[in-house]
Amino acid sequence: MKRAIPVGWQRDVPDVIRAHDTIDKPDYADLFTAVACGDTDVSPERWARAMFEHAPRGRVRLVLVAAVLAQRRILGLRLESRRSPDHLLGWRIAAAGENWIRLEAESALLTGHLVLQRDGRKLHLATFVRYHRRLATLIWPPVSLLHRRVGIVLMRHAAMV
Repeated sequence: MKRAIPVGWQRDVPDVIRAHDTIDKPDYADLFTAVACGDTDVSPERWARAMFEHAPRGRVRLVLVAAVLAQRRILGLRLESRRSPDHLLGWRIAAAGENWIRLEAESALLTGHLVLQRDGRKLHLATFVRYHRRLATLIWPPVSLLHRRVGIVLMRHAAMV
């Protein structure tokens, strides 16, 4: 039986990761961290594409499908419906550096940013959310519970990429 890869979750996002985001004073922020088992010389975009777009069939794929459905149907995020070099799982690639990449998506309710950063063997996935409407304050908290479950599954998968 395979041993589960530990994934850390916290509400505080370190300044070194927060510096890659453009949402000033987000209404919600969190961070997932895992330790990579595989190649540490993979670019952040290649790592993110492997994590999101090339997930194996089974549990990880089901989790991704459920996450995208929730993002589109519940949060109303406008995600690109087909693969492209400028998008990753429908999210727009807004910026990237040597060891990080920032994805962005928005809806009438909120704006979401994901910052993925590699630091040696450590993998970080930070989420930043800005509410646009009062309704988002009611919708995001229960959705954030799903977000945390999805984040743990994805980061376990990412550590194996």
